[in-house]
Amino acid sequence: MSNSKSNNCSRTITPLPDKQEPCSDEKMMQSSAPNGILGRAGFFRRCFPRANFLAALVILMVFIAGVVASADSKKIKIGQVMPGFKLDTPFGKTYRLKDFSEDVLVFFYEGKDTKKDNHWIKVKLTRMRKSKKIDPKKMRLIGIVNFKEVPAPAFLVRPHVRKEAKKTKALLLSDEDGGMQKKWGFRNKRSNIYILDSKRRLRWRTSGKLDKRRGEQLIRFVHRLAN
Repeated sequence: MSNSKSNNCSRTITPLPDKQEPCSDEKMMQSSAPNGILGRAGFFRRCFPRANFLAALVILMVFIAGVVASADSKKIKIGQVMPGFKLDTPFGKTYRLKDFSEDVLVFFYEGKDTKKDNHWIKVKLTRMRKSKKIDPKKMRLIGIVNFKEVPAPAFLVRPHVRKEAKKTKALLLSDEDGGMQKKWGFRNKRSNIYILDSKRRLRWRTSGKLDKRRGEQLIRFVHRLAN
């Protein structure tokens, strides 16, 4: 009897394995800020297979870059003098901000998918310029092509930009590396419209598709500023 009890008491109990930390959005949000990128990398390493770890890390880096770009764009204020730039046309001619002599400059920063969002505004301003309702010597439309809107190498995008420039006969400048998004605060995957006065101060700034009322307000503002 005593031997049976002794054998029962000496039986070892195998501890259960520790539960793996659940991989949830809530846990991701609760990760401590001081750990920074390395802490989040550890989270992804636990939650994703090895084959997918690099892809997950790239997504994280893109998200961080977007946050930084958004913070930079908030530094651009209405009324401030805009910094200069140096951009090329699809045909290799270089333009700087100081090269434009018109009193009013209307910039459209768009890509392949967003160029149609405010197309009617460009058409109306162009017609007013040609009919001299707006003095063509005082106002100019300038397109800046956002190469970063599509996930394709620049050399594949360039032929389409050249074709568009020949078709529309518009002045198109190429932002191949996305530098204007940081310098001027343009937003990616949006139709951005900036209006600069004769002192190159930012007088109007919009991002996204404008409705009829807001678009007409912009056109009246350009007309008033140029006359």
